[in-house]
Amino acid sequence: MYSSALTISKDVRIRALWVSKMGKRIDLVVVYKILLALKEHGGSLNVTQLIKAIKSSGTTVERYVEILKSRGLVEEKSNRERRIYITKKGEDYIFLFSRLLAVFGELR
Repeated sequence: MYSSALTISKDVRIRALWVSKMGKRIDLVVVYKILLALKEHGGSLNVTQLIKAIKSSGTTVERYVEILKSRGLVEEKSNRERRIYITKKGEDYIFLFSRLLAVFGELR
């Protein structure tokens, strides 16, 4: 089963949840994985490629893409295929989250 916890080392695992105003739980590690996959693949992927890249279900990816679009972290463009693009704000999120991972990775 897909685990949203991110392992930095044998000793450190991070699971970061945020509860929205609507009471929905948003896993910030899933957000990070989606954004990182987009950045690592040239800034955009179609939805099928994104599902494979983060090894998650289509339902999860679709849900998180909608959340990320509403927060301005990604944009969606449809030409011949539906593609998801990372925005500058999404790249900033990767930077900040990677700093968090670095700090926790140093705590041993």
